[in-house]
Amino acid sequence: MRNKKNIKLFNDISGKTKKVILFFMSINLCAILINAQSIIFLNAKKNFNEGNYEDSKNLFNTIGKNTSEYGESRYYLGRIFFSTRNFDESIEYFQEAIAANNKNADYYFWLGNSYGEKAMLSNMVEQAFLAKKILKNWETGVKLDSTHQGLRWGLMNFYSQAPSIMGGNMEKAYKAADELNKLRYPDGFEAKGYVYERDKKKEMAEKSFKEAINASPKELKFYYALAYFYLRQNKINESIELFVKIIDINPQEANAHFEMGRLYSSNNKMLDQGKEHLTRYLQMADPNNKNGISKAYYYLGNIYKSQGDKTNAKKHYEKALSLDPTFIEAKHALEKL
Repeated sequence: MRNKKNIKLFNDISGKTKKVILFFMSINLCAILINAQSIIFLNAKKNFNEGNYEDSKNLFNTIGKNTSEYGESRYYLGRIFFSTRNFDESIEYFQEAIAANNKNADYYFWLGNSYGEKAMLSNMVEQAFLAKKILKNWETGVKLDSTHQGLRWGLMNFYSQAPSIMGGNMEKAYKAADELNKLRYPDGFEAKGYVYERDKKKEMAEKSFKEAINASPKELKFYYALAYFYLRQNKINESIELFVKIIDINPQEANAHFEMGRLYSSNNKMLDQGKEHLTRYLQMADPNNKNGISKAYYYLGNIYKSQGDKTNAKKHYEKALSLDPTFIEAKHALEKL
């Protein structure tokens, strides 16, 4: 009865008044829909930040093209596909994000990253084509946000590693390193160390990496940078000294234990120490890091093999392969036992 009365009352209203009522009803409906999309977007973003990529992907895909969240939803979908190494899909989504908002530097950064990862899987002809796209997106991004550290690092690496025909330029690489020092001191010393190394100036590279450590002696990443520089120069003892220093600063630094174990696994005089470091690494490693864990079991297998313990060597090689069936070195080691 109440609904019939409401309908009769509405029918009795003049045409002009009806239009006003319908207009405000439509506004309220739009507001409800917009609010619902915002709630879905926030829930999708929460799932993304928590690593629930499948749930967040399904939610982001429901965001309408005419909503304010559309561009950002495309960006997050690009990030999801990037994380699963589906670079063609990530490129498509980052392009859609830029089409929706061409003023966001982060979108250009991740599009450039996607082209870079795709280039790693491509032949030389395709790499030359993709290099131009990487450079174009990163240079566009840094014009939008000159303080974007990811873009500055990307450009430094690109300029210092790419052939000149593809856009490589050592002068620009040094400038990019200087810009990084302005953004976050002393990152520029580390960056310049890489540029010097790639410019065949090894003494200057070593000096620059050391300057970074001296400027910020509590930041472990600078010790790692110098340690890996020494490894690239085949200076094993010098690199070991730095990994020991890292562990002195933070005994729970898993990666340093891994590197110590890996290096000692090929040194017959240090096998027990290598076993100890790799065991420590396995105790503290991120369980999702199956690549690192499988390698740790492989190096433990090598140690047991060197000690004449074939049973334990076999056990650890098999464990490495169970985590990574594509691990060729572990497969060959097992076959040779």
